[in-house]
Amino acid sequence: MDAASITVLILTTFFGLHPLERPDGAQLSQPLSRSPAYTQDAVTQATAVLLAQPARYDFGPVLMAAGKLTTRFQVTNVSDREVRLWDGYTSGSCTKAEVRFSDGTNLGPLIPRGYQFPQAYNRVVKPGESFEVVVEFDPAAHGLRGLGGRSQAVTLELLNAPRLDLVITAMVSLS
Repeated sequence: MDAASITVLILTTFFGLHPLERPDGAQLSQPLSRSPAYTQDAVTQATAVLLAQPARYDFGPVLMAAGKLTTRFQVTNVSDREVRLWDGYTSGSCTKAEVRFSDGTNLGPLIPRGYQFPQAYNRVVKPGESFEVVVEFDPAAHGLRGLGGRSQAVTLELLNAPRLDLVITAMVSLS
């Protein structure tokens, strides 16, 4: 094994980093995790590739003991080209998500990046195609440290378009 292969193996194994290569062998210009992000607030519908309805969801005031809460985002490819869903992850351990397509394909569970390697789903999303992102939030996951305002994101990484961040918020209290 040459030095470059050993370096890639070490980076992949210990740090969750991956070589900058797409499934078709072409090189990426930047790491997937550093692709530009957008939420629907920052990009107009005319320039968006994926349009989420809603783009943000606020659970409002919730009790820590209320149990896990769920919401759904409807995401549509509003561009005139195919995009490739490469990876997905959440911003914290209190949040899990799953991507559900109408053909029965499910991707996930999406969990924090540090808990899993990039998934390399390589799922094509055709122009006009929609899918659902089901997000589960556990207000008790962080114990007392999780009290107060919480904001979490579900990030969908695309190979040929900016990533999409779906945001959930909640105000967690004991009573």
